[in-house]
Amino acid sequence: MRELTKSKGCFADNILSIVASSKIIPIIDITDDFDYQRLISLYYKYGFRTVEVRMNSLHINEIVTHIQKTYPNMYIFAGTCLSTDDMVRAKNMGLDILISPVFDSKLMEFCCLHNLAYIPCVNSIDTLNIAHSMGFSVLKFYSAEKCGGLDFLRKVYNDYDVRFMPSGGITLNKVPAYIKEPNVAACCTSHISSLQLQNDNNWIDIEKNIIQASKFLLKTSEFINE
Repeated sequence: MRELTKSKGCFADNILSIVASSKIIPIIDITDDFDYQRLISLYYKYGFRTVEVRMNSLHINEIVTHIQKTYPNMYIFAGTCLSTDDMVRAKNMGLDILISPVFDSKLMEFCCLHNLAYIPCVNSIDTLNIAHSMGFSVLKFYSAEKCGGLDFLRKVYNDYDVRFMPSGGITLNKVPAYIKEPNVAACCTSHISSLQLQNDNNWIDIEKNIIQASKFLLKTSEFINE
């Protein structure tokens, strides 16, 4: 695998250091009346210092405000940025890094022009080539399981000086294989506290999943910022 050139694009915003220190990034999407404060406290208790919150979540304002006030040392990623309006709103909310689930060169250009910390999405060799040519070296790989998964990551390992943040269809039992890949900076998953578990108010399994994921973090503790 080629070495990353530290003068390139996103290194100025320390994106790689933030993502790589996280390793596993829970995606938080809350159903109505679910106790998000309890959920976030469990993530924090078991060592998670980065979460992704979808910009189209009905509860994003409450979640972000709570995290910023209660856990000021947590990073909050703005997921599902689909438009420049989403990006401006995320910046105004004080979110740390912006992420898109679709490849959109216009969004990449907008972030470059406005110096926004952004992780664009790639899902093929063609989109990888475009994002790479624009200077982005940390990339969301979505939907990972549908777009080649581990085979894709291994295929591009030798030829691209990039690091990936895979997401999409990555269940908890698949996380260890992804974070072991040398060109993966971190892995995102919504399966730790899925909407189904929330609908069932199944705190036993939610906490069990968080504990299990935290054990993966402990195995890669050299990457974690305490």
